[in-house]
Amino acid sequence: MNAVSNYNFAGFWIRFAAAFIDGIVMFALFIPVVLTVFSFGGTAENTDLALNGLFLIGCTVFLVICVIIKKISNKSQLRNGLALLGGTIIAGIVIVSSNVIALPTFRHLNAANPFLITTDILTDSVSEHATTTADISFFFFSILMIFGGIGAWILFQKKVIRSLKIKDEMAAFALIIGFLGIYFSSAFVRLEVLGAISVIILSSIGVAILISKILKEEHKPTSFVTKISFLAIIVALLMVPMVYPEKLNWSNNNMGIPNSLLHSGSSFDISTNDWPDAMQWLKENTPKDATIAAWWDYGYWISTLSERKSLADNATVLDWQIRKLASMYMSTPDDAWKILMSDTETNVGSHYVTLPSDARHPTRHLDGVFNEEQHRFQEFDWWKENYQLETTYDPDIIAKYSTLYDYWISEVYVIPPVITGLDADYVMVNLALRKLSEANQLDLYTIRQDGADETKAYWFMKIADLRVMDYYNPELKSYTDKFWNETLLGSLIPFTPVLYVDPDNPERQSETFKPGYVAIYVKNVKFPPGGQGPFELVYIPPSFERDATGPLTGPIIYKINKEYNTNQ
Repeated sequence: MNAVSNYNFAGFWIRFAAAFIDGIVMFALFIPVVLTVFSFGGTAENTDLALNGLFLIGCTVFLVICVIIKKISNKSQLRNGLALLGGTIIAGIVIVSSNVIALPTFRHLNAANPFLITTDILTDSVSEHATTTADISFFFFSILMIFGGIGAWILFQKKVIRSLKIKDEMAAFALIIGFLGIYFSSAFVRLEVLGAISVIILSSIGVAILISKILKEEHKPTSFVTKISFLAIIVALLMVPMVYPEKLNWSNNNMGIPNSLLHSGSSFDISTNDWPDAMQWLKENTPKDATIAAWWDYGYWISTLSERKSLADNATVLDWQIRKLASMYMSTPDDAWKILMSDTETNVGSHYVTLPSDARHPTRHLDGVFNEEQHRFQEFDWWKENYQLETTYDPDIIAKYSTLYDYWISEVYVIPPVITGLDADYVMVNLALRKLSEANQLDLYTIRQDGADETKAYWFMKIADLRVMDYYNPELKSYTDKFWNETLLGSLIPFTPVLYVDPDNPERQSETFKPGYVAIYVKNVKFPPGGQGPFELVYIPPSFERDATGPLTGPIIYKINKEYNTNQ
């Protein structure tokens, strides 16, 4: 009797300890999930729960309840689990449909539904958000995709998994993880990392089962040569991505490729100190409070290396700021000067080459033209619906105005930031081009869309909602006169096209664009050092000064002339 009591007592404490550990683990999981709500949450004016955080909390709660159901249910675990899953899905749909919480950004929605098409040009402009294609997936996974398919097919074969003593729940887990990873990775290239997890799991299962079946002792007699040949074929297939394609495969994909800072974010396979040198120059030759206007790709380089403020960087979530930069670069030099000189509270909307039709969604291309008066009325209506005057503002102040709208205009309204100035001190353009043979009488160059701002110009135009073909020649490899004569970007590039040459026969030349011909450029600094124009060249990369031929990259820096008079 004592032995039985001692046994039950020991079992009780074992179960208690296990339950206690489970509780600690669940609590530890729950804390970061709760904190995630706030990390994904809204602003001070918007206290709605973020959908991302709520989703993570819901998944954790679902997991906890499933564990409880498994512990207390013996015969109806599957039925109760499915009922819980169905109820959770219905509850989630109801919560989202009720607009109690804010929907996540398009990137999150697109990950959940790869069939969505973005209406935000800024999202399209990020290379990592490019849609996944079969070519890209095959380059990443190669032969493993085939083995992954074999693994998935085998897991559907009950006889096979039972003969190998694979538990049904483990097979289901592998299939669910596999198919979900493939589904989510089809949204855009960045999510191919999830596809990699799926392919690794399924292909490993496929290879392992294939090998075990051929080597299994109970299998019908197979010659030693056949087994070795089979294994050799498997190994050879697994080695394929290491050697094929010859010029770009898994073994040499990153071989010799320098850090992006060393090739100025271009497609050139070179290493230079042009960017570090330029940032050192900024650090030593500009005021500590200087602000640098540059495309957002270079924001981190500027802020970390030169210790100067940039207008946008890779963490910028203010889409209107990036829209302003794109429109500024595509505006005329005089208009761009006015934009760059004006502070962030001054209305310079008339100087931007274009304005968004909706100030709340500046990088979405919608029908219509921005009208500030109409925008004010819309903001006023929204303000009336969302604020209680008697509890928020002093009634004595409101009483001084004849109408509520007059009070709102004077005391509350803020000019939409997308039409205000940028307030910068320097402006920068990053270039990638090639210098031609020294045999020419003049220094000649080609600009062939090699990844720097001469390539990003396409997205400047798209984000600014401009017609690309007004600025690009057909084939999208060279630019029209409008680009060179009517945009700040064209004026900041210290080169000018002089002729177009047939690459197959350099003797065939044309002064105007012809399909298949390559544009040839000569140096032409539009805003020279010491000049009286709106901008003054203050720094040019050392690479641009050397005599050797080949690729040239680096940032070109201009100082904004505060004393410039647009009427002179």
